[in-house]
Amino acid sequence: MDKRSLDFYSSRNKENIIPDLSHFEDLVDAEIRGDRIYFITSTGKVLETRSSPKTRDLYWRIKLRNRRKAFGL
Repeated sequence: MDKRSLDFYSSRNKENIIPDLSHFEDLVDAEIRGDRIYFITSTGKVLETRSSPKTRDLYWRIKLRNRRKAFGL
């Protein structure tokens, strides 16, 4: 996926992006950089949010789901 073609949405611009994160199946990948977590959606949006217990849990659910898919589990 070409990151230059992705739309970028930040928690600094939107007060609460958690409703955008509620559709777990639409989240393709996640990445942690410092105290921020970046979620990539199936539509090409990149959602940035601060790390919190809820977002870290979602991050690990995405990573485990992707790992299971990769190994055919």
